[in-house]
Order: sequence, then structure tokens, then C-alpha cells
Amino acid sequence: MSIRVFRSPPAHLSWDRLFPLRLILAASPKFRGTLKVKAKKVVSNFPRIGQDGRPKAWQHWQRSAGIELRKEATSVRLDSMIAVARAAERGLGAALVPVQLSDTFFESASLVPLFKHELATTDAYYFVCGHEDADKENVQLLRHWALQKFAE
Repeated sequence: MSIRVFRSPPAHLSWDRLFPLRLILAASPKFRGTLKVKAKKVVSNFPRIGQDGRPKAWQHWQRSAGIELRKEATSVRLDSMIAVARAAERGLGAALVPVQLSDTFFESASLVPLFKHELATTDAYYFVCGHEDADKENVQLLRHWALQKFAE
């Protein structure tokens, strides 16, 4: 069993939809202190940290937010959202992080939102398990907890 992101419900697994994936632009407080925006255009140095599985996320965010990012910015791609968030936390640049999974970063102020705009994606988080495991007691307990904690 796991909680995973899918574009549509996975037919090969037993699933419960938890919440849609929304991304927010975040960085370390020090990075935010260097951010300069003029006429909806970022004019300061703006390294980007992205996830391998979301190569177009920055373009989608920029278009939906109506904010122009620097074209010549350096970028780093990492293989997981937690790696992306940790790199931003360490001041390596700005990152698009999942809104619902970034609470602890925001509460501790190790990451701060750079803009209020959230990118709504077509993906969602699902609680999933094999069909053969769906009725097991331990799976049902975790499923119940996940639905209470996360389901919208």
C-alpha cells in the first residue's frame, strides 16, 4: 500500500482519491529576500529546482500565474518532491512544491511561499494497494486514517 500521484485512477490497483496535486512556488527565507519582481517579471537571479517527472511544471506555473520568469535562469532537476523541497530549503533556488505536503516546511519557516498563486494540476494523490490486499485489516486501518487526514 502507498500514497501515490496519478493522472487518473489506476485500474490495476484498489484506490481512493485523496486530494488534487497543487503546486506552490517556495524557497528559503534568504532566497525570498533576494527576489525582485517588476511589472510581473522576475528581474533577480532565479535558479529553479524541478522534479524529473514534471518537466513542464515551470512553464505551466508561469503561464497560469501571469508572472514572467527569467529565461536564462539555471535549473536543477531532482527525482523526488522531497529532494526538490530539501534543495530549496538549503537555498539552492526556487521550487514548485506540493501545497498539501509542505505544511511542516512552512510552519517551521524553512520554506516560504514566493507568490500566493497555486498551480492546479490534473494529477491527484491516491491511497492505493493491490486488489488482493484491499480487505486486510492493517490496510483498512491505514486507508481509514489516510481518508480522514487527507481526503477532500
